[in-house]
Amino acid sequence: MIGLLGGACKTAVMLGIDRGTLHQHIHKGRMPMALYKRLREAAIQRFAEIIKEAPR
Repeated sequence: MIGLLGGACKTAVMLGIDRGTLHQHIHKGRMPMALYKRLREAAIQRFAEIIKEAPR
């Protein structure tokens, strides 16, 4: 569970989502795993865009 929360935290920060909100969803069971996976996928894509835009 700690790994999930840590990953969610990083995902939330990357997507500009409040970490506390994300934690509450996970702790209260309101955040389905599918939603978490979609968030994670979106963060990975966003991160890839940032890396492409970065000056070398």
